[in-house]
Order: sequence, then structure tokens, then C-alpha cells
Amino acid sequence: MHPDGWVVRNGRYGPRGRQRQRWRCTPPQGAPHNFTGSVVRTVLEEPGFCESCEQDLAAHQGPGAVSLYRYPLSEVGLALERVGQGMTYSDAARRARVTTTRGRPASPQMVGNWVEVFAPIATAVDAETSWPETVILDDLTKNANVPGGGKAPAFTIQAVWGHEAGERKGRLWAVQAVPRSASIHSWSRFLASLPGQPRLVVSDHSSVILGAVAKTWPDSTLRLCRWHLKKNLSRDLRNRGKASGDKRADREVVDALDTPAGWEWLKAVLRDTGDPVLAKFVSNREAVLDAEFAAGELPDHWGNSAVETALRTIDQRIGKRAFCFRNATRTNLWLQLVRNNINGTDDATRYAAIIREHLRTHGRTSLPKQLPAKDRPGLPSLR
Repeated sequence: MHPDGWVVRNGRYGPRGRQRQRWRCTPPQGAPHNFTGSVVRTVLEEPGFCESCEQDLAAHQGPGAVSLYRYPLSEVGLALERVGQGMTYSDAARRARVTTTRGRPASPQMVGNWVEVFAPIATAVDAETSWPETVILDDLTKNANVPGGGKAPAFTIQAVWGHEAGERKGRLWAVQAVPRSASIHSWSRFLASLPGQPRLVVSDHSSVILGAVAKTWPDSTLRLCRWHLKKNLSRDLRNRGKASGDKRADREVVDALDTPAGWEWLKAVLRDTGDPVLAKFVSNREAVLDAEFAAGELPDHWGNSAVETALRTIDQRIGKRAFCFRNATRTNLWLQLVRNNINGTDDATRYAAIIREHLRTHGRTSLPKQLPAKDRPGLPSLR
């Protein structure tokens, strides 16, 4: 289309009930030509009033759609939002108000294709570009059935909760799925996926996570989750018969973990007991706690409950479907939609607008192809 050309409607194209508007441009110089654009309008069966935009619409002013596909972007955005809320592809397809060219309802495979093609575009706006001042790390391993009976680790969800300087609430900063159980190597790659190095890293006493932090972020200060630390110390004191039974006195003992002076006192007390379990509690954590207290004043984030809550939400949305999550690319795209939902940035209308703007800016040829991440038969990428 030319800015100074004469543009008129020039018929419709597409299957009955799913037709699109075609246009004709007549430039001041040169031959007239037809066009549709990257985002085209679905022709309405009947002109009328739109409740969503509160406007009277002519027949050619129906919902926007991608010219290469046969569904409106509003339905794509709604499906992405629903999938991020935990709805299965099957349920999202049943609720989609679109049909295939043969008049059949949308299929779960179609919704899966929408996730593969449009989720990278819809979620890219909210993707983080660097690590914040504080990160909180945790992971969750999901088991699935294995040949011959029983279960084994199928994949692990790795999650990072982040806090920018001075921020209390934070948000789910990054999340990904890796095959089987997480390793120091997979965590190191995850931590190196964004630039920057956090000032403070909070984690439980996972040797895999601690090893990856030491390898990838050697200058970051590591803080062990105080809730887990105190819980483990309280358990060891009870099991070894060293708890007094006075709740207040026992609480004062474990609270000594919060200050440099308290930690120095507690180390001496636990070692003086001569108990090998309590001595091991000190030796296993001494280097990390000594380095933390030597670092001086740090951001006021002490536990990993926020990232644990996010992982519980993801776990609930996986539910009994762990065996279905076999493709790494699609699983990680699904996780980005779930991340947006947890962070409160998912919205069907917003998703549709982001995709529409992308098409207007980059054209329809910029869309990813369907099924590029399809696994070879018998070789799932997330196992």
C-alpha cells in the first residue's frame, strides 16, 4: 500500500464463515494491486455493536487475525492466558471460539502450535535482561513412570526469584525445565544465561545449587535460608537430646544464627557438646556463614519461601500430567506463560496486542514455523 494511494475494499477470501477482507490500492503512478497486510480483519457475519470495544462495527471490521492462519488473535491471546493459568491444551481448545477449515473445533495440537509460534512473542516483553541485586534459588524434580514399573526423575524445574534494590515483594525472575535431576552443570548454565552477578544469593543447603553459585558467581555473597537452617538445627538438638524443652530458651539458641556474634557463640557451644552430629552441623555451614557475616550489611532477604511458593504453584498446574511434559522447548514456553501469570502480567488482550504490534513491525514472515522443536520418535528431549 502507498501512503498517497487510493484504497478500497476488494472482496473477501477464505472459507465460508471465516472470510477475510481484501483491499485494493491504486497509487498515483503504477499499476493497482491487491493486498491483505500482516494483520487482517475477519469479516463479520452481521454488522453490529461490539461489547468489548463499545463500537458499532461494519462487516469488514471484525477481529484481527494473522493472514497465514485461520483464527483471530483475540482467541490466540485468550488461549495463551488460559494455558498459563494451568488449563490443559485440550480444555483451552474446547473453549476456543474457532473452528478448523472443515468446521471441526480447535484441537489440542492447534493450541500447542499457538504456544510454540506465539508464546515467544507474547512473553518476550516481560523477559528479564539481567540479574537483580538479590536472587533466591530453588528447584523441583518431577517423577514419571519408567519401563518395567516404578518412577524415576523425568525433569526438574529450576526457578529464580529476584528482588531489585530496595524491592520487598520481588517476582519470579526466571524459570526453566531441564532433563532428569538438576546438576551443577545445568544450574551453572542457567545462572550464566543472563548478564550480571547478584550481590546476594539465598538458597537452601543444596550442594548442587551451592556448587553452581560458587562456580558461576564467585563474588556474590551466599546466604543460607534461615528458616531451613533453624529447622535443621532445632531437629538436630532434639534428636541428640540437647534441647532444653524450654521453647523460649531453645528459640534463643537457634536465633543466634542471625548475627555474627551469635554465630561465633553458637559454634563454640555446639562444638563443646562433643556430639559429632552437632559438630558436623557447624563444619558443613561454617564457611558459608562466616563469609556472609564478613560481607557486612546485606539486603534484607533471609528465606526462600517466595520461590518455593512459585514452585508449588507450578507443581499444582502440572498435577498428574508430568508424563505429558516430554518436549523441552514447549515445556519452557509453557513455563514462561505460567511465570507471567504468577507475576500478574498475563492478559489475553495484552497478548493479542503484543502479537499484533509484532506483526505490524516485523511482518508475518517473522513468525516461527510450527513444530520446529518436535522430538524424534522415542527420544523425548525432557527425559
